[in-house]
Amino acid sequence: MPQNPRNKVGRPIKPLLSRSKILTAGLELVDSEGLSSFSVQTLADKLGVTGPSVYHYFADRDDLLRGLGLLVLREMRDLHDLTGDGAAPRPWQDWIRDYADAFYAAASRHPNTVPILLARQTHGDSADLFEIALNDLARGGLDPRLGLTALDVTEGVVLAWISFDQAREPNWGYGDLDPQRFPMMAAVFTDLDTPRERLKLSIEAVIAGFEALSGKASPARWWRRRR
Repeated sequence: MPQNPRNKVGRPIKPLLSRSKILTAGLELVDSEGLSSFSVQTLADKLGVTGPSVYHYFADRDDLLRGLGLLVLREMRDLHDLTGDGAAPRPWQDWIRDYADAFYAAASRHPNTVPILLARQTHGDSADLFEIALNDLARGGLDPRLGLTALDVTEGVVLAWISFDQAREPNWGYGDLDPQRFPMMAAVFTDLDTPRERLKLSIEAVIAGFEALSGKASPARWWRRRR
């Protein structure tokens, strides 16, 4: 009678690792322990394998970090539905609002990955998504020459607010200010007491700025004249 291959000692029928399994474990590790202590070896220990087993799937630590950033961006893409073929174009202002909201929701679940996203380690592997985004913005009425900058600014504002929120300092880092001495600041802290509210206000300012720029004949030439 032939042996059941599952009873053989040696190489398992199914691989113990995959890129997806490694990245999922890596994101869990970064979420719980932070980025500074993350290494290929700590990840291998979590997975119960050796370092070379991880290197079979990733060239180095930077390659792993790039994969973690892309995992976060995939969560954002799932939250932010891009305009589909044949659908009515979404006004670019609403597109930016939805993009900021989805980006904040995804990145704030994994705040320790903010340095990866700020370093743009993911951009080279997600250029196709930015091309789709630029087309959506153009269909929604934004000058294509402004689109990529609008995306960059939105991304920077979102990541900045997540970083500020992580500091968890009272009153946005100003400390426990005496409302008698600082009545106007105290009123602002009361009215806008969450990062999400301040983020929305910031995004509206970004939109207003690009609305003003989109009326210029050539944004690039306008900027050079102003310098």
